[in-house]
Amino acid sequence: MAFVNEYASDEDIEKYGLREIWDKYHPLRKGDYFYGRQPEWTVDREANAFLTVLGIGHGEYGNRIDFLLWKNGIEVKADLELLADSSGDLNAIPFRRIWGLKKLSLPNSTDISESDITETLRQALAAYGYRGVRNQRPNTIVEFTF
Repeated sequence: MAFVNEYASDEDIEKYGLREIWDKYHPLRKGDYFYGRQPEWTVDREANAFLTVLGIGHGEYGNRIDFLLWKNGIEVKADLELLADSSGDLNAIPFRRIWGLKKLSLPNSTDISESDITETLRQALAAYGYRGVRNQRPNTIVEFTF
């Protein structure tokens, strides 16, 4: 199986502790779970991994997106930026998303290598495409500088 974009089911919310994850990374919005919406994620159930957006930058940081990559119970925060060569025109064909890695926050002790994490992150972002389950662009090409 590969990564797919979905809205998390109520069963998945409980199984993966998505409410607790939300509260951990959004302490000022604790209890305001996903702004009252069904959580969106990019998930590979066979690999026991998912990717979800933690936050989107504003203003001069509007090209920055913070993601959480969860794999086998290990949480990795990935601070990424869309590079200038990414498509700005939503009607561009092909539509390009070019990701640069600003920071990868790995737990101190883990049996998953950084290279495994970055490869899983690339696979998840390739499936995430433009905006995950919420919005996709035809003919999207996803590239990485990491």
